[in-house]
This record gives sequence, C-alpha cells and structure tokens, in this order.
Amino acid sequence: MTEKLKTLLHEQAETVDFALPDLESLTRTGDRRIRRRRATGLVGGVAALAVVGGLAVTQLGGSDDVRRDATPAGDPASTARVTWAEGSVLHWPGGSTDLGHPVRAYLPTEVGYVFTDGDGAVWSAVDGVVDRVGGIESRSPRLVADHDGSLAAWVDPLGPRPRVVVLDQATGETRFFDATELETLAAIDGDTLYGQAGRRATSLDLASGETRPVDVPRGAEIRAVEDGVIVSDGGYDDGGLAANDGDLVTRPDGEVVTLHQAYGDTATFSPDARWVSIDADEPKVFDTTTGQQVDIDVAGRVFATGFEWLAPDTLVMIASKNETGPVELLTCTVPAGTCASTVPDLGSFADLAASFALPVGIELED
Repeated sequence: MTEKLKTLLHEQAETVDFALPDLESLTRTGDRRIRRRRATGLVGGVAALAVVGGLAVTQLGGSDDVRRDATPAGDPASTARVTWAEGSVLHWPGGSTDLGHPVRAYLPTEVGYVFTDGDGAVWSAVDGVVDRVGGIESRSPRLVADHDGSLAAWVDPLGPRPRVVVLDQATGETRFFDATELETLAAIDGDTLYGQAGRRATSLDLASGETRPVDVPRGAEIRAVEDGVIVSDGGYDDGGLAANDGDLVTRPDGEVVTLHQAYGDTATFSPDARWVSIDADEPKVFDTTTGQQVDIDVAGRVFATGFEWLAPDTLVMIASKNETGPVELLTCTVPAGTCASTVPDLGSFADLAASFALPVGIELED
C-alpha cells in the first residue's frame, strides 16, 4: 500500500503533509527504492522467484510438514464482498467472524481466506473451519492468491531450504516447490505463479513445475497478473534509472501500454483485466487496453486508493476526508467513476494502527 497510508497509520495524522509527490524525483530515485525493498525481503507488491528441483504433493494433515489445528468460525457465505480485519475478527458490512488468531495479512480466494498471524503461521479459513497450513516469514510476510480460483501461495522459510507452498482451498491439497534461490512471490493467475529471480521476472507452471522468463522489460518487477495481462514497473536503462514515465501493462500478444505517471508498488486488476488500479495517494485507475486514466470522483477526499475488485466494474477503495479520519471504505463504479461510502467510519488512523488489515496479502505497515 502507499507510503502515505503507512504514515497515517503509524504517525500522528495531523502532522502529515498531503502535497502531491514529485514525479521526477520518484523516477530518479526509483532504482534506489527498488534495491531498498529487495534488501528488506518480503515487502509491498514486489516479488522474486527462482524454482529449482521437483514437486512434492501432500494432503493437509498427511505430512509432518503441515500441522492441522482446527478452530471453528462462521465464515461469510461469499468472499466477493467488502472485508477488513481488526485483531482476530474478519468484518464485512452487516457481519463478522472471529477467526481465532490475529489477522496481520490476508487474501480471499473464491472459496475462503488465507491469512498470517504475524508470528510466522499461515491459516486457511473455509466453511467455518480455520486450519494451520504452513509457515511464513514473521517479518514482512507476503501472500498471493487467485481471487477467481481456489489457489493461494507463499514462501515457507523453515527447514533446510526455502519452499514455495501452493494451497488449493477447494481440495485442501498443498504442493511444495523447492526454491533455494527464491526471494518473494508476485501473483497467481490460473495455474501459473509469477515472481522474480533477482532482476529476472519468472513464471512457474504449477502443473509441470517448469519455470520460464516473463516477457517484460529488463529489470522490471511484476505488480499483478490477470488473464495473462501483466502490470510491472518499466525496468531500468543502462544507467540504472527508470526507463520510462510510468508502470507498464504487457498483454499476452506482446503489446505494451504505458500507464503514464503511475509509480505504484502494488496493483490490482479487475477480474476481466480491463482495468487496473495502481496504489497511490489519489485514485490511479487505468484502461489496460489504452493506458488512459479513468476519472474517479472521491468528493474531495484527501486520500483514496483502490485495493480490490469485487466485480469487473466495482473497485473497493480505502479513503479519508481528512488527515485524522475517520477511515472509510468506498465502492466505486468503473468507468463511470462514481463512488459510494460502503463503510463510512472504521475509526481514526490512530485507532487502526495496531491491528488493521485489508485483503492485499501484506501487512499495511510494510
């Protein structure tokens, strides 16, 4: 999520300067910013992937590698709704459920939720049951999931070598891929997992276990993938500077579309990949076929950024009318650009600083 949101959650909101960012400065310092994120590990929406060796398959509870500790919980009937978490409680308009463990980062699939508790455990919540399904870095964890399917994945650092863990929430099956050179993951799209090995964007075919390079510019980092459409940064020129004036959309036919003045660390596609929202301090929503930015009317709110799509035309945003709060969740219609305050008062930024999570797969303070 945006640096401004992190600041609002963790510093006195009334001291925040809401001036717009200097885009030239962002471009000049992009390479330094990327290197800093890599150095700190699982941070933001960046990822790295190198897969070595074979594939192991097990059922939940059928291996010493996965522990099963069931906790009953009343999950909502559908994951296609506005959600947020505070402490161990998952909320949605009109209801909530206590998952029995702190929710520090989480994501939905089409059948349930995967979350991490901040202490290195990964949990799966499906049909009212919460199971422990693996381990993850306790500092800056990163989960990825396919909102259109049942797969979720993360990197398990435990054991003699790191492993990529892929969970199918529909069947309860987990698969393990050896990943001795792996840094982080970026996205799941169907049966393909995306990430990076160093500065090389890489994909992993989950059926065959084969890896291959991704056709994005040199040094580019993948932000999101949907239906084979990829959004990434622009990579770097020979001098180590950002190579263009915004993030890039790379389509399956090789066409590249520039999202001008978009420099987000994370991104989220609409389910049909027609639209993409780039994290920023103000709405940055683009048509992926043309690169044209969509006007979103947030009624003068000083902060608003999209983080999840509920339908091909429905984007969820976190927003606020002023620097202290209350924090709101908006649902916005694209491309009409109209928004409604679905959750008008989550409390102040100070109230939410310690235990608030959104379905973005990372801790908000990362």
